[in-house]
Amino acid sequence: MDSAFARLDAGEVERGAEMLGDVLTPHQPLFPAAVRARALARLAEVTWSLGGTDSARALLRQAIQVDPFYMPPGDAFNPELQTAYRRVRRNTPAIAIRAPRDTVLTPRDSLPVEIAVGRPGEVRLLLRLTVPRPRDSVLTVLSVDSMAIARIPLGLQMGACWHRDPMRSRVKSLPPGAARATCCN
Repeated sequence: MDSAFARLDAGEVERGAEMLGDVLTPHQPLFPAAVRARALARLAEVTWSLGGTDSARALLRQAIQVDPFYMPPGDAFNPELQTAYRRVRRNTPAIAIRAPRDTVLTPRDSLPVEIAVGRPGEVRLLLRLTVPRPRDSVLTVLSVDSMAIARIPLGLQMGACWHRDPMRSRVKSLPPGAARATCCN
């Protein structure tokens, strides 16, 4: 993939696009979501510059679905493609949450949870306690345009802490019927 990017940066647009297309085919080894999204966005940029605006929009949609947290650098796209990206993002039903995996926290800390949505709206972050019986508890409700970080306090009222029992966090985008994402903690 790096050689394809290098070709694009060197001005060999057709060859770089061909190489990216080959790397992104389903029979090739899977790359991490962030790498695939970046490659799809670069391919969309090339496709747009060659006049394939509809194909470029489809590639942008695919990039957002692969990694809802992908945001191109501000100067990566020309203004028309940047506008197209924002439109496609708003029209793509994508939702994801991600919390740090290797973080040591104390009861005084808060857990930063990143939230990405395709469509702007109100998002409810829920905590599903599974012991002694399953039930949801609303942690926070916030308005998210594209991406946001919710900070979940680890300390509870009167100095208590969350139990170490199994729990799941879930984010729900409103209005009803929108996509949902679940993250195991």
